[in-house]
Amino acid sequence: MAKKNKRGKIRDRIDYSKLLSDINTKKIPIKKDVPKNIKNNSCDENRKDFFRMMSDEKNLYFYQRAENIIHEKHCELLKHIKLENLRPLTSYKKNKKQCPDCALRAYLRMGAEDYKKYKEYDKLFKRMRADMGLIRKIFVELKFKTRLCDTDTIRIQYGDENWKIKSLDSRTGRVSLSHNDYRLYYDGTRKKYGTYHIQNERCRRTTFQNAVNVITKYKSHRPLSAYTEREQQVIKILKNNPKETRINMAKNLGVSVSTISRTVQTLKNSKTIRRIGGKRYGYWNITM
Repeated sequence: MAKKNKRGKIRDRIDYSKLLSDINTKKIPIKKDVPKNIKNNSCDENRKDFFRMMSDEKNLYFYQRAENIIHEKHCELLKHIKLENLRPLTSYKKNKKQCPDCALRAYLRMGAEDYKKYKEYDKLFKRMRADMGLIRKIFVELKFKTRLCDTDTIRIQYGDENWKIKSLDSRTGRVSLSHNDYRLYYDGTRKKYGTYHIQNERCRRTTFQNAVNVITKYKSHRPLSAYTEREQQVIKILKNNPKETRINMAKNLGVSVSTISRTVQTLKNSKTIRRIGGKRYGYWNITM
């Protein structure tokens, strides 16, 4: 009977019948393209321990000590590696090398809600001209959460924002980037809707790399180090005192009022700060 998770949803049970049949055989056929440094795991006395590790749902990856390589648990090469050279892992180790044969599966397992559709992901990423280095970046470093909407569109969740990247032309790899619609209230909170809009004219037809850059540089995800020194100073002042005036900020920083006005306007244009209320009784809201 299928087990239920903490939320009460039935978990999908993975079928290991094929793997068990391979392990129970006396000789496991070696793939023709297996590297020379990987030998056949022909130790019959270890097959039970190997199957026990593979059937444990907590073990998501396997570390090959001799080569300093990480394999996803469904990698075909695992059947040809000696048991003493494998160590099960419950989480991904970024400082280790990744096996190229199972790289896409390993990255999708980290952030894709539908990671079992790795074949569909592979076709879509190829149409978008996304290499494996960029795929590793969005899942391992940026920790994107993704789901396929259809064969041409992928939905991305990054922080509190939802995005859609749609493949337009497989020959050039051009894509379009859409952002979720929302309504901004005076207290700074937002109400999201189920619709999307093209982020800007440049995002109507762009590359996958540029789309990822737009997502990471969007207001709420832009790190403080990405701002200029003057902008960082203004942001810190407004965080401590949201009602601070431009005249007082100019005196504290030793610059003119016009310089502060230009800095404040730049922060407003980038949607980093927002004025709540009027000039006299209002205050600044930091949205980053």
